[in-house]
Amino acid sequence: MEIYIWTQYTRKSNENAKKFYQDAARDVRDTMETLQKVYTRENNTPEKRLVALLDEMKSEFAKFNVEDYEEAFTRVSDAAKEIGKDHAHGPIYKVASKFAHPTALLLITEKPVPGLIDSFYQGGVELALACLLEVENSIRDVYPDFVVEG
Repeated sequence: MEIYIWTQYTRKSNENAKKFYQDAARDVRDTMETLQKVYTRENNTPEKRLVALLDEMKSEFAKFNVEDYEEAFTRVSDAAKEIGKDHAHGPIYKVASKFAHPTALLLITEKPVPGLIDSFYQGGVELALACLLEVENSIRDVYPDFVVEG
């Protein structure tokens, strides 16, 4: 579902595609800063290698024209809202997260609910196909004569 949202979001505009590219840097920064917060809370001092890494990342990402490096990255739920898919993203994300993370649903169920896993896989297949079609359409936007062989 997330890949489907991101392909539509980036295809919507060059600005969205640029922001998505730059968000990779922001996402890495956010992850490293979160690790640093946890480490500092547990050890009452920042981890020196993370300090150095964060400083290095800030200067390195400037070389790649990442604007507003300190800005928050775009959340998939916000991207879904911008492309008008928030009505589907929220419920599907909630259901998918139950399968991705060990929750009470998975921990106490001895046998899966009949048809539940199959319908989940079918939804995944349909979203994957929709994602591939979005990628193909993105290519056609730039190369209108693009033909898929086979």
